[in-house]
Amino acid sequence: MTKRVDNSEEIIVNVKTSRVETLVDDLPSAKDSGLKPSLISTNEPEPFNPFSALDSAQSSEVVSGTIEVNDELDAAAEAVTAKEITPTPESVAAELKEVAEHAAPVDDELDDEPETIAAPTSDDKTKEKKILPIIIAVCVVCIAIIAVCLFLYFSKPSETEADDEVVDNRPKTTTYDYVVGAWESQAEGGSCYVLSEGKTFYWLRNCGDYDDNYYYGNVDIILRGQKALSGAGMSFDEAKKMLQIDDDRITEDDVFLINLQSTERKVGGVDTTSTLGADPIRLLFVRHGSSSKAYGYQFNSGDMYVFAYSSESVL
Repeated sequence: MTKRVDNSEEIIVNVKTSRVETLVDDLPSAKDSGLKPSLISTNEPEPFNPFSALDSAQSSEVVSGTIEVNDELDAAAEAVTAKEITPTPESVAAELKEVAEHAAPVDDELDDEPETIAAPTSDDKTKEKKILPIIIAVCVVCIAIIAVCLFLYFSKPSETEADDEVVDNRPKTTTYDYVVGAWESQAEGGSCYVLSEGKTFYWLRNCGDYDDNYYYGNVDIILRGQKALSGAGMSFDEAKKMLQIDDDRITEDDVFLINLQSTERKVGGVDTTSTLGADPIRLLFVRHGSSSKAYGYQFNSGDMYVFAYSSESVL
């Protein structure tokens, strides 16, 4: 192709059109090359365009010299043909590195390996075999001790059951039958009341000593239940409170009021019967059934008693 520009020198450009078009058609596009968009950034130089020289030559007003582009086009075509389109190991490594740098950190706990539990050795198994019989023996001993303690606890009679001990097997057909016997005070230096079947009584300083320090006489009046409470001038609850009775089994029928009329008295070896007054000794007596325990209150002296049955002192 020949072009003249005014009076300037003539520029001769020899272009093999078919060759250039073939090379351009063989160039892969960015989409077909498989390269990441980051590898064709706009900041990098654009690919070689074989027609750029022709366009520049046509747009230039003054161009000096003659341009031979045949060899340049051939070299460019060979360079494009020789370029590897398939990713190389280096490019793959670079891409993986880039992905790793932008990846989110993973919790270390997920990467922790589970602790390895050591399998029991023969020595450990031997120790277990030796310890097992000891453990079994200790358990057996503990169970035996607990069983014995439970047996002793439940076989031991309670205080209430002890109080219910029968002191006599005689049938009780009358009110007086419930109070017959020797009743010794449990207080230190306490006195003793002995009520005989013949309805006589002794009030002794020392239970069993009938020779000195005593009152003797007849059982004058005996009341039971509501009549006894009325004669004492108090209610059942007041009587229990005064005598500090907390046994719920005791009822009104267990309350007795006894008048003892003295006919003889001896103190310190001296007979003092002549000085006796006409007032009887009034005794409030409370006993549950045939138990060996009873409570008493003497209105004359204001003394309160907790009695225990004494078979040795019965006349």
